[in-house]
Amino acid sequence: MKLQTKLLLHSFISIVIALLILSFVILRMLGMQSTATTFSDTLIKVEQLNSSMVSYQQALDNFGKNPTEGNRVNANNKYKDFLQKALLLESVTFASDNEKRRIAMIRSKIDHIKTDMKIVAASDEKNRIEAMKLSSKMFGIMNDIYILSLSLHEQHDLLSKQNNGSTVTISVASGLILLLVSSVISVYITRRIVRPIKALSDYSQRIASGDLSIKAINYDQNDEVGQLTRSFHTMKLNLRELIDTIKSNANELKHRNERIQDSISYAQRIQQSIIPSERKLAELFRDHFLIWSPRDTVGGDFYWTHRTKRGFYVAVGDCTGHGVPGALMTILSISSLKHVVDQEKEDDLSPADILRDLNRMIKKALNQQIKGGLTDDGLDIGLCYIEDDKVTFAGSKLSLYKQTDDGLTEIKGDKKSIGYHRTPDEYEFTNHTTEADANTTFFITTDGLVHQNGGETDYSLGKKRLMRMITEYSALPLGGQKDGLLSELRKYMGEVPQRDDITVIAFKV
Repeated sequence: MKLQTKLLLHSFISIVIALLILSFVILRMLGMQSTATTFSDTLIKVEQLNSSMVSYQQALDNFGKNPTEGNRVNANNKYKDFLQKALLLESVTFASDNEKRRIAMIRSKIDHIKTDMKIVAASDEKNRIEAMKLSSKMFGIMNDIYILSLSLHEQHDLLSKQNNGSTVTISVASGLILLLVSSVISVYITRRIVRPIKALSDYSQRIASGDLSIKAINYDQNDEVGQLTRSFHTMKLNLRELIDTIKSNANELKHRNERIQDSISYAQRIQQSIIPSERKLAELFRDHFLIWSPRDTVGGDFYWTHRTKRGFYVAVGDCTGHGVPGALMTILSISSLKHVVDQEKEDDLSPADILRDLNRMIKKALNQQIKGGLTDDGLDIGLCYIEDDKVTFAGSKLSLYKQTDDGLTEIKGDKKSIGYHRTPDEYEFTNHTTEADANTTFFITTDGLVHQNGGETDYSLGKKRLMRMITEYSALPLGGQKDGLLSELRKYMGEVPQRDDITVIAFKV
């Protein structure tokens, strides 16, 4: 049976029981009202008889005092009315035994005086005297009727009190019965409907909180609650199976992630082993600072140095990609740089020559001499050759910034990248030579710094802001300049994550 049908049935039963109790109360009240009405009619009859007797007694008294024809006729008429009212005693109900005996005595006295009524037929002196005697007899009957009336009034008052008490009793009893029936029905509904719903609600909340060990509800009814109970139980079993599967997959993913992280950590150690150490940089430069911040554990930015007989090289590169792919490109790029410079035994190659040969080697290594290959990767790089106080620079889309007492200047590199399809194999890069003194500071940076977004408008930091920052902190030692740049960068980024690898080398020669 459906839940809705159960509720309707229980409501119907409650209404029927309430109507039955109400009907009983109404019928009982009508019965008491009928009894009270009948008793009131009896009192009225007795009062009418008493009134008729008083009128008849007065007519007899008048006739005895003045036996005229008119008084005789009046007495005769009152007599007839009295006899008619006396017949009402035969229909008196609700009388006690004493009242019944008094009614019988009154009727007997009335029967005895019927023969005496003939004295009013004539208006002589004898009849006048007999009329006076009869009038006196009537006082005795009137006294009996008065006593009967008092008794009936007492009984009427008692009946009224009983009816009132019965009304209260019936009302209270009916209310208690109705309350008891309602309570029984409420308890039944609670046991059969509300309690299962409450149990189902608790069951679903336990499942929602993740407690799948909860015991299934034992509810075998085929109503909506039963259907929901079975559905929740099936859902719990499916959820438990799904969670077990997820846990198994999570454990597998965890192990895979651990292996991947181990591999990335090993790749980080390899990448760090092929880039120069801070100690090596300190040996080459009179002063310097380095910012090398891969976006991930490893990245596509690198820096490289190489000492020759007369001077040394320093480069900053930005390879295609981030993370592990970018790191693979840095290894290829550093190995290619070393191979290019190691081929020249007699004289040092210029930075432009090295970039030209590096472009060819990367294209060849990645099979990118012709278009349509599987890859189109490469790098941007800024390369300096430093001999005494002379600095020669060649760049592939990276610039060299020179800070002197006269201000900051940018020495731009060429607009072609290294290794890509669109860069010709024979492309010749440009050398830029400049002099340095004790107060000259050089900066090479990848585009990760200028492309970092942030600020109120979420725009890139930009080259102009970078040059302003270099100029603003130029009076500080290089360590202070590094701290100033990093502080400005963090402030500009705010909560925005790092979007690219960032590398900056600043040095004095």
